[in-house]
Amino acid sequence: MDVSLLPESTVVEGTVEITFTNGIPGTSVDTLWLHLYPNAYRDHTTAFGRDLDARASWSFRASPESEKGSIELTGSWSLDDGRELAPVVDGTLCFIALPYDLGPGEAVRFGGGFRVRVPEIWSRMGHVGDSYSLTQWYPKMCVLDEEGWHRSRYHAAGEFFSDFGDYRVTLDVPADYTVVATGHPDLGSTGADSTRKTEVWVAESVHDFAWMAGADVTLREHSFIYPERLGGDTVRVHLALLDDGEDYWEEIDAIADSTLLYYGEWYAPYPWRDLWIADCSMVGFAGMEYPQLVQAGQGIPFFRVLEMVVAHEIGHQWFYGMLGNDEVAEAWLDEGMNTFSEIRYFERKYGYEGNFTTIPGWLGEISNAEQQMLIYAAGAASEEVVPVLSRATDAGDGSYS
Repeated sequence: MDVSLLPESTVVEGTVEITFTNGIPGTSVDTLWLHLYPNAYRDHTTAFGRDLDARASWSFRASPESEKGSIELTGSWSLDDGRELAPVVDGTLCFIALPYDLGPGEAVRFGGGFRVRVPEIWSRMGHVGDSYSLTQWYPKMCVLDEEGWHRSRYHAAGEFFSDFGDYRVTLDVPADYTVVATGHPDLGSTGADSTRKTEVWVAESVHDFAWMAGADVTLREHSFIYPERLGGDTVRVHLALLDDGEDYWEEIDAIADSTLLYYGEWYAPYPWRDLWIADCSMVGFAGMEYPQLVQAGQGIPFFRVLEMVVAHEIGHQWFYGMLGNDEVAEAWLDEGMNTFSEIRYFERKYGYEGNFTTIPGWLGEISNAEQQMLIYAAGAASEEVVPVLSRATDAGDGSYS
């Protein structure tokens, strides 16, 4: 991808080239399907908008057009041999008929232009002032497997199912913006007038590409080195902070190191060379995970909530980042397994009793496991017990205790 962020118009625009390989034995493909997730924010008639209406949450419906968002495909879309394609957009989905059948193991390269109108923060993607969270933001391949194409819409609850791939993304942003993203920066340069800069980011074997950008961001980094018994690899841990947030984040380096070590011992070492932790208070929500990039920002006095959020979101680098399950149909495999591992984290680091509080035990204490049980008990008391195999979009976000 080659894209530009234009804050004065709250727009991201550029081009994308996609190489898609049909990995399904014995199956030919004559149509490609893409997600156009930013169209969820187009108006109240989308699946996302209808979900909010069903909750009697009317602020999105009542918001002005300037706070909504969308994505459009621009210019000519074509195959790499020059033959033109005719994408057909259906809300947050798009299908493209191929002029030939793509056999098993065969690849096709195609692409074109796109323009994203970045909304205010209604869900995971958006901006607050000049701080941007660009997630689920580009024309993104749907997953094709033995069950066919997975074409879930963007809902108010639930996660996403994405395929693994390699990314090379050129980002053109204002010169005073700091960028954090999936992968690592490969090249950088400043525009001739010094008002813009270009960064090239590269990521291998990930199933999404997300990025954040904004002014007044401070970067801090350190290296975590796995012990030789776990391979001895080095992970570069980068922390992106608001200028006034360093004291608040004082312990995050140690939290990241503990999570990398524990999950590495329990499951497998972290396989990528960079991990980015971004202060998402700049875009107004508590935490979210993307490959090699986690967002965290919520804290409560006397409770280890910020530590829970950071460790939990880093933990998603395993459940879903490596496991790569269908988060929509089998949300328990990422939220469920990761919350189980979060409980293990607190018990290993602080012991079984009172591990979720920082106040003296005689004043009161609660463990992370007890917190999860309380959430479960509250849900059960209100008859909100959700079957494990429920689809995330039908039954919350899959994180029910």
